[in-house]
Amino acid sequence: MKLEHLLEGIPTQDTQGSLALDISNIHYDSRLIKPGGLFVPLQGEHEDGHAFIGQAIENGAVAVLTQLNFKDEKLTVVQVENTKNILSKLACRFYDNPSLKIPVIGVTGTNGKTTITYLIESILKENGSQPAVIGTVNYRYGNKTWNATHTTPQTLDLQRLLAQFVEMGATHAIMEVSSHALLQGRVEGVHFDVALFTNLTRDHLDYHKTFEEYFEAKKSFFSYYLKNSKKKNRASIINVDDEYGKKLQLEVSGNQLIYTLSLEGRGKGEGEKIFQAHIREMNVCGTKAFIKTPQWSGEIKTNLVGEYNLSNILAATSVAFHFNISQEKILKGIEHLKNIPGRLEKVESTKGPQVFVDYAHTDDALKNVLKALHDLKPKGRIITVFGCGGDRDKTKRPLMGTVAQENSTLIVVTSDNPRTEDPVSIIEDIKKGLILSAASSVIIEVDREKAIHKAISLAKPEDIVLIAGKGHEDYQILGTHKIHFDDREKALECLNVYREKRPC
Repeated sequence: MKLEHLLEGIPTQDTQGSLALDISNIHYDSRLIKPGGLFVPLQGEHEDGHAFIGQAIENGAVAVLTQLNFKDEKLTVVQVENTKNILSKLACRFYDNPSLKIPVIGVTGTNGKTTITYLIESILKENGSQPAVIGTVNYRYGNKTWNATHTTPQTLDLQRLLAQFVEMGATHAIMEVSSHALLQGRVEGVHFDVALFTNLTRDHLDYHKTFEEYFEAKKSFFSYYLKNSKKKNRASIINVDDEYGKKLQLEVSGNQLIYTLSLEGRGKGEGEKIFQAHIREMNVCGTKAFIKTPQWSGEIKTNLVGEYNLSNILAATSVAFHFNISQEKILKGIEHLKNIPGRLEKVESTKGPQVFVDYAHTDDALKNVLKALHDLKPKGRIITVFGCGGDRDKTKRPLMGTVAQENSTLIVVTSDNPRTEDPVSIIEDIKKGLILSAASSVIIEVDREKAIHKAISLAKPEDIVLIAGKGHEDYQILGTHKIHFDDREKALECLNVYREKRPC
């Protein structure tokens, strides 16, 4: 694509060199630039991409879009006010607006995003569609997966990925949309068909500072991004069991579908479509529930457990309903989803206690998971292993400690991803929410591997062990380095040497 076409309608402050260049690739990472490329340096929290213009030129950049008064007679230089604000426009134009070519479903909220995207994916596949997914666990389409660098990629990467999915034959794109991505404009230029809100609980307050700022970031997904979408059949889907969901419902306009676990739940207007459900039976193998939609009602079966997962199922059902998928396909899609990586994922073994690994890293998520385990009515104890991430919201640490202790027989407090913080100081913050006494059943073990082994070795076969915080992650961040670490692998190692078989 010609550079002059890429820059049509974009205000520039100065131009040096020819705009009649053919641009073969665009990158904000100088290491990825190839011959014929346009380099767009960004100013980040820790680094300024303008420092790497030289490297971009060495790798073959023929043009640079910059905020600085930069001169180089060997290439074209275009100066603009803010490269970050313009990058999304360049990306959409370069990749020919891929989000206009397939339906795009966005899911936002503190908890539940990953589970809902897996459920929607399963339903769409059951319906004969070929969905692509962008989320926390990975980016995937068909049998191909890519490592997830962010829950929601940077705007250029996102447009490139969507274009790749379209080219490969995807019929739908399902995305987890983080609050960081919304504030940073990463989904600018994405035309959504559906925006879905799950809930708003304490998280990321190190970034957003207040709950109100956090809510406003989520709200912008509906009031700005969905509102400005060029898709004709747009819909907001909102969980009105959540207090912020109720607030959102009142503050955004347009077509709304709402979901609630209360059979008495009501919306604010006659034109709304309401989805409701309640649990009929639940055990360690799964859940049977009754679901009611605006057009049909019936029983669903799922391998997922917990009331919060029934809420996630309602969310996915609402999306499927919006796309006119039949009751039969919806129910089969829900039933055929076996598990979700790191979301109350069972570590399979015939020996020792039942062990579950979950991504819960907020006090609300941890409370929901522990409630789900209590609802299984275990014959033994619930033992919880958890920690808190370093360089992240410190206010949730004592709250997680309180939730873990109140809902477990025994807790083992350990490290999560300490990053550049001292793991011991993180644990000290957690301890502020604990009642520490001789009979308080609290074990402190800084080493996560030892903590997991200690919990399982102390457990009886009829007990349940929950390892919370990291879920699907197969690494641990120590300082600025990653090492391989998978909670599931460590748990299985311990179960393999456990002497007693699990009782039937």
